[in-house]
Amino acid sequence: MIRILIAVEVPFYREGLAELLNKSGEVQVAAAASDAESAERLARIELPDLVLFDVGMADIAEAIERLRVLPSPPKLVALAVNETPEAVLTWIEHGVAAYVPRSAALEDLLSILKGVAHEEFHCSPRMAAHIIHRMALLASGSRSGASLIDELSPREHEVLSLLARGLPNKAIARHLEISNATAKNHVHNILEKLRLHRRSEVASLMSESHRRSA
Repeated sequence: MIRILIAVEVPFYREGLAELLNKSGEVQVAAAASDAESAERLARIELPDLVLFDVGMADIAEAIERLRVLPSPPKLVALAVNETPEAVLTWIEHGVAAYVPRSAALEDLLSILKGVAHEEFHCSPRMAAHIIHRMALLASGSRSGASLIDELSPREHEVLSLLARGLPNKAIARHLEISNATAKNHVHNILEKLRLHRRSEVASLMSESHRRSA
């Protein structure tokens, strides 16, 4: 039996999904959360095998970053993903074990969850081609992340310094007096430009950059 935690904001969507999954006989919903903070707290308490989270939930990206560094982290499954290369690759770079497209039916969802439990990654052939292409581009890159810092814009340098201090997107937005969405976009663009997978890698990259310039 696969134990999962559901993190979905909309009550009827969350409750209906939990009921359907429990009735399947193959999945046990250990807990359900309505926000990112609750999802993180419940994941630490319940220790589920999987966390199934709605990608539209506020602050969920930051919460899953913290869940990934737990001693025994749950596998992460992104729910209701637009099946475009940009959207899928963004969540893959966040460390998800699989994604569930918006068009998926309950049968598809169950298949994906069971696949993740058996260390499988489900995606369409088209998405697989994009993923392989992205990996090839990363493998062919000869420049280090530290040297790529110089190519960031002045605003991205400001965001980068706050990222290195471990600030979440909301705090970055407040500090720079920009919207949360703008801060999130800056963070995503910076990580992509520097070829980083997690925001937690920024601090070590900055340290490397300082050592080279010393």
